[in-house]
Amino acid sequence: MKKYLFTFAIIACAIVITTSCSSSEPVPPEEKQYTGELEKTKYSDQAAKFVIPADLEEAEDALGSGATLTSLSFTESGKAIVEISTDEGVKFGTYNVTISGDTYTITDDDGKQVGIVQKLQTHSSSVVYITLELDIVIAGVYHYHFVIIVPVPVDMITGTVDTKTNNLARTWNVEQMNIVLEGDVDLSKLEQSGNLKVFADAAQEANAELTDDEYRALSKEIASMTFDKNGLFSIEYTDGITEACDWEWTSSEQKAIRLKLRKRTDFGNKFLSNDSYIEVDFTDKGVALTLSTDIKGSKSYKATLSMVLK
Repeated sequence: MKKYLFTFAIIACAIVITTSCSSSEPVPPEEKQYTGELEKTKYSDQAAKFVIPADLEEAEDALGSGATLTSLSFTESGKAIVEISTDEGVKFGTYNVTISGDTYTITDDDGKQVGIVQKLQTHSSSVVYITLELDIVIAGVYHYHFVIIVPVPVDMITGTVDTKTNNLARTWNVEQMNIVLEGDVDLSKLEQSGNLKVFADAAQEANAELTDDEYRALSKEIASMTFDKNGLFSIEYTDGITEACDWEWTSSEQKAIRLKLRKRTDFGNKFLSNDSYIEVDFTDKGVALTLSTDIKGSKSYKATLSMVLK
């Protein structure tokens, strides 16, 4: 039986987020329902997602990699999330971006330029023309080269602008993770890093009976996580793999978010329903998010996940 633990540990990336407060300091009740604005991110006003139509002849003729470039997300905090469709499924790559006017320069973690996107002219409020050249490697294995020489129109999404979304839409680094399982599996584990493998080891010691595939899937270390205003939530791991899904507020009150899962094998989301949600409490130091869920199977237990990001 699948144990779901990988799924829940993956979305733990969004569970408790704060900019500076210590995990040992509980959030005072009077600080909840904070409606102020956190420090603005570098590209808060320039971030955009370019959705590239697959039926454009100009693009299809130019993209000679045997894969389809689906979209490019340039985030508020200077990340470029590349989405590629292949015969093996959808793959994501996380890079750094510098935005200067209508030019998006994409670099890897070593500072090497791996791509450039040029926005040439605006066709309408939501459609622009671009050219691009990308030469990227994902996880040190998958090599893709995309070129669009003739300007092609792409859908441009600039995201919702409001205080709470602006506060959430940024790249976060892991400071602390915590998992509590209560029931047939009894576990409480605190980790002062983004290393998920410690949870896999602890779960096995607590007789969670993870399969070999589940254990390998959980044995990763988170490098960073990004929410953007265009509704993309992504996790970059230290091995170069990026997993992503969509997110949205559950209501106009913006007290919880829902992960809009695409039901693919990536992101470890095969068993998580679309009505799962994460409660949100903003403070002047950041935002606290909490997820608790009941896991039922040959072993039944309640899982509560939390994480501190900075």
